[in-house]
Amino acid sequence: RNELNADAAASSSRLNRLRDEIEVKEKHLEKLKAQVRSKESEIHSLKEKLDRLVVSVSSFEFAFRAASNSIHDFAKPLITLMKATEWNLEKAVDSIVGGNVTFVKSSDKKYAFESYIVRRMFHGIKLNPCDVTELMSSDDPLDALTAFPDSAFSKFCGHKYLSVVHPSMEASFFGNLDTRGLVLLGKHPRTMFYRIFARMAKWVWVLGSFAASLDSKAKIFVVRRGARFSGVYMESVVGDEQGDSRVEFITMPGFKIGDSVVKSQVYLSKTKG
Repeated sequence: RNELNADAAASSSRLNRLRDEIEVKEKHLEKLKAQVRSKESEIHSLKEKLDRLVVSVSSFEFAFRAASNSIHDFAKPLITLMKATEWNLEKAVDSIVGGNVTFVKSSDKKYAFESYIVRRMFHGIKLNPCDVTELMSSDDPLDALTAFPDSAFSKFCGHKYLSVVHPSMEASFFGNLDTRGLVLLGKHPRTMFYRIFARMAKWVWVLGSFAASLDSKAKIFVVRRGARFSGVYMESVVGDEQGDSRVEFITMPGFKIGDSVVKSQVYLSKTKG
């Protein structure tokens, strides 16, 4: 009987130890499950952030192309009006690029005017994240300018028009300075010329906002004339990037966003050292 009691006591002790071990293991298992849930939540959060980043990077690349295209679209009527009012385009090109540029084709001189516009539009621009929802939702940027006349974009648009379109240009194009007068009063005239300009200003503004939203330390960089071509930081607007090429002028600035580089668009020359 004593042996039975001893066996029963030993069995009970082993059972208690097993229960304790099971309890410890169950607690450890619950801890592991909690860690797994935490990791899964972290992974899900990282995936969401990555998805948002991909969308944002995609949006920035879209805005960059749109800004570049809108600058090209504004340069066309600007050149047309200069021709119609008998401006000396050769002198204008030399004044813009500093002279002594060998253009591959005569039609490439349009890029000089784009360079002029780009330098004026991006000069002094501050990269700040802004709510561009209303601006992006408006097919006609003049609608957004009319609806929000005191907005930062409205001030930017007016300021840049005064910078890009010299009074002598406007006077020769239209025979008066009416547009300039309205802009100085904080208004935005609904003329075709100003509408094309406002569309360009919209995309430059959106581009800067997207850059700042992606990276608070985002920077614009400009390639200097005479710099050796680098495929890391530059893209040729005429596509010929072979050989010892040097930069003559830019047609779009580049951007540094985090560890990424959005290439500056440049016009190259092989004949200048």
